[in-house]
Amino acid sequence: MTARTEFLYTPAVSLGWSQAFLAQLVATDPEAVHIIIWDQAGYHLTVLDGKLSESVRLLPLPAYSPELNPIEPLWDQVKRRIANHAWQTLEEMESAISEVLKPYWQDTKQVWSLLGNTWLTRSIIIFLQQRLE
Repeated sequence: MTARTEFLYTPAVSLGWSQAFLAQLVATDPEAVHIIIWDQAGYHLTVLDGKLSESVRLLPLPAYSPELNPIEPLWDQVKRRIANHAWQTLEEMESAISEVLKPYWQDTKQVWSLLGNTWLTRSIIIFLQQRLE
């Protein structure tokens, strides 16, 4: 799979945008089973429509548990980059966010560096090994 260079910035977070994200994710590899770690945010889906339910598995996190959510360290980096700055345009802010995100989209080792050696990464490795057997 080639690295993506386009980023999607949505005007809001909502159930509709969450659905659009999942549809876009499935489209990247329709044959794969996509496991999504999903927190209890109100704009996250709890039920999937039939088109996605076969290829998407939601792994819900307990409410109010950011320490279990592996995306939190990445959001911390994004916030450090864009916080406390008066952006002249939305495009400038989006560009700054893209600077932070791009290395993670281009190199999966960067993603693993955020996760570290945790229960989650060990479980994923075991899961993937079982699928290959």
